[in-house]
Amino acid sequence: MANSYTQALLFTQVSSRRYVASVDTGAIVTLSASARQIDAVLIDNTANSHISYLRIHDFDGTPSATLGSSSPDVILPCSASSSADYAFDPSLVFGTGIEIAVVQEAGTAGTTAPSNAVTVTILTS
Repeated sequence: MANSYTQALLFTQVSSRRYVASVDTGAIVTLSASARQIDAVLIDNTANSHISYLRIHDFDGTPSATLGSSSPDVILPCSASSSADYAFDPSLVFGTGIEIAVVQEAGTAGTTAPSNAVTVTILTS
């Protein structure tokens, strides 16, 4: 299964967009090529028996960030067989857009894809 994501506009909410990505290839996925502020993140790692790390990069145009060598702006862990919620106040500001990747290693260098898809939901304004 290849990485995929959907996007939806949210009305009458603090956040104005919701991105839902199913990430399973250990590759970087561009969610937005426009400036965004991240208000909240939900990581669903229930299908994996290992910890997974969500890496969030500020979109830097073409070519995008390189997995394993580009330093992410944010790294969020999610324990094995569980979900993790993160809320940010103030919001995390990404000046040119948002790219994400999910891997099994902490830090910048790892490139191992999760064993099974990890669903990431990101609320932005």
